[in-house]
Amino acid sequence: MLMNLLYVVKRLFRRQIPDRWAFVLLRLFGGSNSAETTPDEGWAELKRRLDRVGIDTAGRHVVEVGSGRYARLGLQMLRSGVARVTLIDPYAVDVNDREHRSVLMDDCARLGLGWDDVASRLRVLTGDVTSLPVPSLEARPDLVVSSAVLEHTLDPLQVLAACWEWLKPGGQTSHTIDLRDHVFESPFEMLTFSDKIWKRWLCPKRGFYLNRWRLPEYSSAMKEAGFINRGCEILERDEAALREIMPRLNEQFRNMDPDTLSVLGLHVYGEKPV
Repeated sequence: MLMNLLYVVKRLFRRQIPDRWAFVLLRLFGGSNSAETTPDEGWAELKRRLDRVGIDTAGRHVVEVGSGRYARLGLQMLRSGVARVTLIDPYAVDVNDREHRSVLMDDCARLGLGWDDVASRLRVLTGDVTSLPVPSLEARPDLVVSSAVLEHTLDPLQVLAACWEWLKPGGQTSHTIDLRDHVFESPFEMLTFSDKIWKRWLCPKRGFYLNRWRLPEYSSAMKEAGFINRGCEILERDEAALREIMPRLNEQFRNMDPDTLSVLGLHVYGEKPV
């Protein structure tokens, strides 16, 4: 009961603080987006995941949805052989911002990239992929990716449908999804509450929202969005933590298959038909 109370206090606090303070706290406690803090490691992990399922990035136009505030991961992509990069995020900072540009210039020097070349092949869009205009056919990307983003969206199906619209025919998509409660020491705690209580009192707001979708819903959404040659890779599961929380699960989750419910990390990918 004490753990439960502590969790509720943390959730109530997190729901109320403004996003700008949330970013400060993330930096202080090591929870910042790896694309901003360790972009080399973030890209290496993403590249391994793409390679593992046979998705090539060399010479392609890649769009990253939910790329974070700074474009540091985009530089890593360009250095590795990606032809063009488009980064989309509601919190994205313009590359002409003084601090942002200074960070990117330092990265360019370290990576052996010329700023003029980077500027011609890197585009940063501040906004939501579901509300931005779909590019013309010749400007559409070959690959749309996201990392730990879909779980923070109100309607993942709508986001996947937008990715489908953005892709050129034959293009591919890849999404890594973190199904954990983001009070990370309690990975299933958010599943103990009803939808009404979760959405009204405990769920974080805006870009930190948690939709509580599980593996079957994401798999179905990929199909409904129109992707073919789909795949679903389980990255992490925790059966012990699930067994511990099982007696307190809310009824909407209690009847799910435990093997499915125990999944905490997921990679879904697919292709747009030609």
